[in-house]
Amino acid sequence: MSYDFLAMLAQRSLPAVIHEPGLIDLLRSYASAGLIEARIPSPDHRTSQPVQPPATVTRITAEGHRTVRKFRKHTTWPM
Repeated sequence: MSYDFLAMLAQRSLPAVIHEPGLIDLLRSYASAGLIEARIPSPDHRTSQPVQPPATVTRITAEGHRTVRKFRKHTTWPM
């Protein structure tokens, strides 16, 4: 699992509203791992193409912050 987006979220003020379906899938993984708390609605399947409503990240958990710190130790960040 990539932690780049988690690290970016950790630097933003929350709540953060995310519209991109691919990032919302990543949020599902983070939430499942206990790294974030978020409201992630299920896709709307009433149309021929499912529509993913935006997700709202409400909090980065303590485990999420620990993961970001570990990730930063092993990654070179552009300044």
